[in-house]
Amino acid sequence: MDRPALVYHDLTKYTEESVRQGDGLDWSIQPAQTKEIVSSQRLSLRPFLNAPAQDAAPAAASGVGLLELSRLLRFGNGVTGMIRIQENAGQLLRSAPSAGALYPTEVYLAAGAVAGLAPGIYNYQVPTHELVRLWDGDQLGALRAACGGFAGFDGAPFCLVLTGIFWRSAWRYRERGYRRVLLDTGHVLGNLTAIGGHLNATVRPCLGFMDGEVNGLFFFDDATEAALAVVPVAPGLAPAAPGPLWASPARPLKLAAQALKEESDLRRSATVGLHRASACAEALAAAAGTGGAPAVSNRSIPLEEPAGLDERMPQAILRRRSGRVYTGAPIPLGALGRALGFAFGRGGGVAFGTREAGILRAFALAFSVDGLDPGIYAVEGAGEGLLPVSLGNRREEFFRCSLGQEITHTCAAALVLWAPAAASMDLFGDRAYRYLHLEAGEVGERFQLAATALGYGACGIGGFFDDDLAKLLDLPPSDLILYPVTLGQVNG
Repeated sequence: MDRPALVYHDLTKYTEESVRQGDGLDWSIQPAQTKEIVSSQRLSLRPFLNAPAQDAAPAAASGVGLLELSRLLRFGNGVTGMIRIQENAGQLLRSAPSAGALYPTEVYLAAGAVAGLAPGIYNYQVPTHELVRLWDGDQLGALRAACGGFAGFDGAPFCLVLTGIFWRSAWRYRERGYRRVLLDTGHVLGNLTAIGGHLNATVRPCLGFMDGEVNGLFFFDDATEAALAVVPVAPGLAPAAPGPLWASPARPLKLAAQALKEESDLRRSATVGLHRASACAEALAAAAGTGGAPAVSNRSIPLEEPAGLDERMPQAILRRRSGRVYTGAPIPLGALGRALGFAFGRGGGVAFGTREAGILRAFALAFSVDGLDPGIYAVEGAGEGLLPVSLGNRREEFFRCSLGQEITHTCAAALVLWAPAAASMDLFGDRAYRYLHLEAGEVGERFQLAATALGYGACGIGGFFDDDLAKLLDLPPSDLILYPVTLGQVNG
């Protein structure tokens, strides 16, 4: 029987027929973007946001406390603005982008020794920037055990747990919504790793953990909400190192896409079926990888280092908006190179386990880049070089592959993250699907932040014809196209 992850991926591919036959949305059951928890056990974090945003860097030498926690949450997944959509209603804008503005990622806090905060488990209330206490008691030891004793917990006074609420995306995107949940959670991880250094904090995401143990601590029903990342935060700037990536055991399972007309349908869905198939109950070692990111070859075009972008991240996170209207003007090769370098952590600021295992791969598509011939290039190293694969302007094909979205017709370049299916499953089993989409979302968000810091626009694309895009990139249709992200000039 085929692996559930590959069956799910095939079931959720867009085709011209499936896009034409898409169901209309039932707005009467639109899910809320946040949890509303009624409790008197609330702590406002707003007093810690009074300082100007550009002053977010200084942190107490003694460690990370409520000041750093408040800013980490705000920059990670908090409110950064509002737009009016009706006379008496507005849309809150978040630091992390979300497909369809559905925001399926919830953030929880497990607090240990944090001055001014009782040990316990909390939910982060995004609209009010508050913590709501759910349960008392220091659970950091239990979380560390669930992560196989992950060393990232050393000295950490608190840990964030990112979850996905599947229905928030499934309401609009049906079974394909699980992909969006993972990518959106990756966006939050991208913000956290980008802002951590400004708070004198080490943010070290852990994606390999015992699902039942973590979900059980929070009483999650994994048919509706489940943990996707465990993120201990410790004081100081330690070297970047990814958390463990375990393999999930083979589970014979037959998946079939469901209509998903209401949240209860998820219990029989391919979404929940795959998520459960990719669960780990123990620290099952992965097979040996291929030995790291693609090495920079002597035929590769060297790229500029992303020097100076780190210091611009607080403002970049606050200013970032999905660049939906590009001018069509070209961008310099230096800008593309710096954005790629920051995205992949060139210089050691962040590490990606799937990239180090040799399975998270990337192409850069150049359409209008000064100093670079139009064509398709393999991204080598940590965004250190571009290896020509196929020259020629492929804009029209990319436009058609991306459902005719106008941003693909006017962008100057695009990053496309992908993975070889067989090698990925051989390494990590079905859990590879989670790892790859989470880390693709993280890379994609860092690419967007770098673009913003450089004065450009960027926007991810969740809707595309999978097989057509694979064909454009000369990949077999069985491989996994994870996430295209566009880059271009914008006005203002």
